[in-house]
Amino acid sequence: MQYSSALSESASDFNLRSAGARRARGLLRTAVLAHRESALRYAYHFARRWSVRLPRAEVESCADFALCLAGSRFAPKKGAAFPTFLFFYVRAQMHKQVRTAAAATRFSGDAEELLRITDEAPAADEQIQLAELKTLLREALETLSARQRRMIELVYFEGLGVAEAADEMGVCRVYASQVKAKALEQLRRRLGDGQN
Repeated sequence: MQYSSALSESASDFNLRSAGARRARGLLRTAVLAHRESALRYAYHFARRWSVRLPRAEVESCADFALCLAGSRFAPKKGAAFPTFLFFYVRAQMHKQVRTAAAATRFSGDAEELLRITDEAPAADEQIQLAELKTLLREALETLSARQRRMIELVYFEGLGVAEAADEMGVCRVYASQVKAKALEQLRRRLGDGQN
């Protein structure tokens, strides 16, 4: 008698737990579907930011897979918001996809072409870092004054010396050196803040 009542209590506990699990899975599924647009937006953001051309289906597949992973591993008690948590999972999945695509591209063709490509082309990680660095540099250059930006362009992008850049801009050499020094200091500060 006592055994059968304990059995029926454990069965009802099991039914409650399984009902709770079903409800939790349903809530998780609803949350995941609600954030699909965000996952897609993040995935396309990384593809644009890294200047990567992937087929639309691959980008969406990365976003969906990251969304499922993030949904299954998200713990609200840890204090992070789900969109923030999702952002990093999408970034990781896109990074893996870019590396896979770069490896596939590298190995198509004959052996001579493969040697040439591996000697000339940076690795996928380097391409991503270079794209992020270019973005940071572009943003930092936009914070300079027009004169400072022109000085940096002349000296570093067009290869002129400070004296030649001063002549080009119609200013004295001392002033051109001061403009260059201030611009470089401002860029160092800006890029130093962006990387921390």
